[in-house]
Amino acid sequence: MPFIAGAKKVTILTVDSDRKPDYYGEEPGENLLAHLDRHGAIVEIAKLASQGKSVADTILDYAASQQASLLVLGAYSRSRTAERLFGGVTRSLIADAELPLLVSH
Repeated sequence: MPFIAGAKKVTILTVDSDRKPDYYGEEPGENLLAHLDRHGAIVEIAKLASQGKSVADTILDYAASQQASLLVLGAYSRSRTAERLFGGVTRSLIADAELPLLVSH
């Protein structure tokens, strides 16, 4: 929390959240925004569409365009077969990120 509360700006990034509105809710990220706001963070939400790119590339491109200095993410994985067939956002971010990552599982 010290990294987030002390940041000049925090962006909650959602990618393709409009594809499953029942899963992500009406306003994806709003509950996290309210939580971080209570801790004094300056927070905004950015909703992006991947437009055919991978989710990891969409995240990294956005981070680069915003000159982000840290990417905070939750990490999870799928079954080994699904990871091999489809890849994984977490694995791709760890492999390709050119900025520091703070990863929690």
